[in-house]
Amino acid sequence: MTRWQKIGAVISVLWLIGLPIYLGVHSGNWKTVGHALIVGNSTLWSMMLGPVVLFLSIGVITFDTVRWIRQRFGRHDDVRTGYWGS
Repeated sequence: MTRWQKIGAVISVLWLIGLPIYLGVHSGNWKTVGHALIVGNSTLWSMMLGPVVLFLSIGVITFDTVRWIRQRFGRHDDVRTGYWGS
């Protein structure tokens, strides 16, 4: 894994662990938070996983776009080849 992938993985794990802890401390009722996690309350799971998926998607799209721009418009010292290698 690259350094940025490791940073993203750590942030994702901290978010997934930290949000239920925050909700338990904020609401003062751990039993409700635990029950919502076990039963599968879709609102809580979407709050936990939604930002992770969103930021991961934005990161992948940004990385691929930058890489594509660098490949497409970068400096080429050798002969340019077409899409099919001709």
